Amino acid sequence: MIKFIVVALALLAVNAQAAILIESPNGSLVGGLTTLATACAQSYPVHITSALSAVQSNISTATVHGCSAPVVFHTGGSINPTTTFRLLNPNQTVVMPENFGANTTPGVTDMTAAFNLALIASNGNVITPANSKYLISGPIKLPQVNRGKLIAGANTTITTTATSGDMIQTPSGTNWDGWVIEGLYLNGNNSQVNGIYIEDWKRTTIRNCYFYYCNKGVSLYNSAYYTELQNNKYRNCAVGVYIDAGNTSGTYPNSSVIRGGSFELCAVGISVQKCDNLRVIGSAIEAFTNSGAIFGASATNSSFIGNRVELTQGGTNDVVFSTGESGNMFIGNSGMSAINGTPHATDFFMNEDSSAIVSPMNNRLPNKMFINKPLTLSASKLINFTKTGTFTVSGWYTVIGNRVHVEVVIIGTGGATISAPSLNNSYVDISSMPAIYEPITGQYPVSRWVNAATGSPLGLGVSYAWYSPVFTTLTNPTISAQWDYIADVP
Repeated sequence: MIKFIVVALALLAVNAQAAILIESPNGSLVGGLTTLATACAQSYPVHITSALSAVQSNISTATVHGCSAPVVFHTGGSINPTTTFRLLNPNQTVVMPENFGANTTPGVTDMTAAFNLALIASNGNVITPANSKYLISGPIKLPQVNRGKLIAGANTTITTTATSGDMIQTPSGTNWDGWVIEGLYLNGNNSQVNGIYIEDWKRTTIRNCYFYYCNKGVSLYNSAYYTELQNNKYRNCAVGVYIDAGNTSGTYPNSSVIRGGSFELCAVGISVQKCDNLRVIGSAIEAFTNSGAIFGASATNSSFIGNRVELTQGGTNDVVFSTGESGNMFIGNSGMSAINGTPHATDFFMNEDSSAIVSPMNNRLPNKMFINKPLTLSASKLINFTKTGTFTVSGWYTVIGNRVHVEVVIIGTGGATISAPSLNNSYVDISSMPAIYEPITGQYPVSRWVNAATGSPLGLGVSYAWYSPVFTTLTNPTISAQWDYIADVP
């Protein structure tokens, strides 16, 4: 009877504007509490109805402290601790950044601290309301927990005022597992800030995110294994996705997947410095301004399957597979088209490396694909050309199926002149032509190769290419020509 009277009196005394309330066993909210410490000492859920001051929020002066009771945040309710605070109840639901700092003017109020407090307090379980706009001035730091999540409601935008660093980052030297980051629109504000930086963490999923005007959209470093990048958009970034082993010797990020999504108007789409077993599947790679999708210094055992590539800017290295120590690359069911631009010799290639094995299948691609090996030539290889001065002669060849494509560039400098007095008998002697047949000699013997234009057989050891230029004399010329050779097989 006495207990009932005390509860009844407390209910009568509740102020509608009270900031901290206790939920009684019968579901009623009881006020009269001035600090979170007092409320969390009870065994009942704590309701926060407005913004608490630091004095009200701090449970103790300890570096890390928390609340074992479940905390319910009402609209406008937030706690603002000055020390690390954690929600310790196992039934605690996810929280929002607004629960740890009011977003007074969306897109203008700095919410960096609110994001970080919310992530730590919730043990890495943060959502944002739909149609939210946030401004940050530094990194949002993911806490060291397993299976955390940072999920954005529809149309959530985060814009940074920083000029370097990362918008979202993980601490290095840890091995946390199973994070999900979803639905964020990260605006790098045309600066040198990276979107999401993952180092050492495993099985991270980043999906349905939009990276806009970032330096690097997503960066995977060191032992960032089994990362899934699903249906993300990378637009106007210097690099869409960057993968590098960093300072970890001999340990490469591996078994990661880039699935779906698009890369638009980036200088570089996918830059891989060191990686193993990367898969790029069903992505749209288009409109590059410089170098396209690059599998770089060491991308082994990787595959590029079912992707669409459009070269709208005519970059110099539009899609390059493996520029160094790579091997066992598989490229299949992909297509490339040139729109307002011309595919270059380095559009799709596997660079010269004895360990690089390409397995092309069902690709809708131009001839200049997959293998790009240099031709080492000298000016003396210009036969029946009259020339004075200094000339450099370079070139390359690519192989796909039973066709070899050869390109040669002749450049004269310092007042050099060149003429071709015998148009029908001027040609370039390609001394390294036999090497062209190496990848496929077992299938197409050298003796069966012919000039695709004339049908003339090359024969064993014959290595030349007709030029037949239409000019008399040129000064400091830059001349390019190309030829195809095809196996004469049934």
